[in-house]
Amino acid sequence: MRDAETKEHFKHIRVERTPKIDLTPSVIIDFDGTIYAGEFDEKSIIGDPVITNLGCSSIVYLRKLNKEGIPIKIFSCRNIHPNGVILMKAWLKGNGLESEIIHSIEFPTHKPYGIYIDDNCALALKYGVYFPTIDEIKEWLKQKGK
Repeated sequence: MRDAETKEHFKHIRVERTPKIDLTPSVIIDFDGTIYAGEFDEKSIIGDPVITNLGCSSIVYLRKLNKEGIPIKIFSCRNIHPNGVILMKAWLKGNGLESEIIHSIEFPTHKPYGIYIDDNCALALKYGVYFPTIDEIKEWLKQKGK
């Protein structure tokens, strides 16, 4: 095809840019079953925080990560649901997480880069959710140059 014919032939095709991939090393945590002990319900969140393998609640764990300056991202199917992020933030606040920490947490809609903590990964399904220690996270961040 000639250039003019090629342009005419493909004029109906819209090119979309791929979203920028964020390669900032972070701790990515699922919400339902990992931070929040209940199951997914797109209209409400009623329940308690998860007690981690470290002996503290998920809320205390989020505080510790924040205190150490470790980037936190909550990656959940709720992130794309209407009011999903609003419900999660309200639940976090209602369970004692400070507003300044909540505002520092990202709620991405595309899969981010980092250490994942999720109740649905293969090992978690067999052994339970593993929350890495702050030292383990710092060592990983050091290896990644952060």
